[in-house]
Amino acid sequence: MKNSLALTIMELLVVIVIIGVICAFAIPNYRKTQQLTYERQAIQALALIREARKLYVARTGAEMPLPLNNIPDINQALNINIVEDKITIYCNVPAYAAYQCCATSSFGWSLHFEAAHDTWPEGVIHCSTEFAGANNCPSCPSSSSGCSHQY
Repeated sequence: MKNSLALTIMELLVVIVIIGVICAFAIPNYRKTQQLTYERQAIQALALIREARKLYVARTGAEMPLPLNNIPDINQALNINIVEDKITIYCNVPAYAAYQCCATSSFGWSLHFEAAHDTWPEGVIHCSTEFAGANNCPSCPSSSSGCSHQY
């Protein structure tokens, strides 16, 4: 009498193929969801910096000290608490703006806002490929060279 509890090699191969097909669909979706999460965190962090800068100016009567090259410097200068994650955030003074704050990702996208653009409405953060390479933000249309996010 044959043992009915044992698996044949064929049954084992079928299970492995099914698991492989499930992983083939799940892993790219997971990566996209992960990128969208980091993008949302970066938007929230930049919005917090923008609002904290306004409070700093109102409280001290002076502009925030620049450059702020990393998240601990930003947290200390503006008395906020942005948690360090896979996003790099810095604020500096480029030649064309009063100040600029950027959040860059290891995935190759960048978000920023600048003080010199009076035509940019308040509460808008821009995604641009010019700061971090050739990749758009995860929520931007793939055919564009950048997009804007309202917060």
